[in-house]
Amino acid sequence: MGKEIKGNLMNIKMLKAVCAGLIFTLSGFANAGIIDHGGHTEVNGIDWLDWTSTQGMTQSQALAANDGWRAATLDEFRIMLNDVFAKTVLWHSDGTGHAGTEHIPLVMLFRQMFGGTYPNDNWASYALIQGAGVVGVNQHLLFDGYLPDQYGNYETKNEIMGIALVRETSLPTDVPAPSSLAIFALGMMGLASRRFKKQS
Repeated sequence: MGKEIKGNLMNIKMLKAVCAGLIFTLSGFANAGIIDHGGHTEVNGIDWLDWTSTQGMTQSQALAANDGWRAATLDEFRIMLNDVFAKTVLWHSDGTGHAGTEHIPLVMLFRQMFGGTYPNDNWASYALIQGAGVVGVNQHLLFDGYLPDQYGNYETKNEIMGIALVRETSLPTDVPAPSSLAIFALGMMGLASRRFKKQS
């Protein structure tokens, strides 16, 4: 009897953990500090323009085409990256870091936020920051100021990269409603918990 109760409690804990992960992945913007506004994403008070909006442009072209936006700094990108990934990343001296398999849902979220700038890669999302080089993600790596000598000046442009532009948030911060799949996962967790409790 004691083993059966322990087994049921373990099953409930495992189910809750699985559902929590499912909710995080399916609801997309599980962190209330990350809000999708369509053509831009708010991350803790800073709006980030979708990188696909400036893909293939130089920084001066991107700024001219997007009134009210300014060039992001590498420090702002690093803070935002930490807010999104919220995990320790193994950074290398060349401005890359290993994402690791545990980060894959977050890489997908990041690409959803900024758009996919590389047509043949379902994971890749890249932008340029003046003076810093390439920033962004792909399936295996995070880029945090990669190749600054090659990609760091104002007139650099690349067809598979956008320009990182930001502005201070001007829209009220409303937390989006959870997706229907997240609500479904919560309901399933509640039903399963009741079932396990009845059995014990």
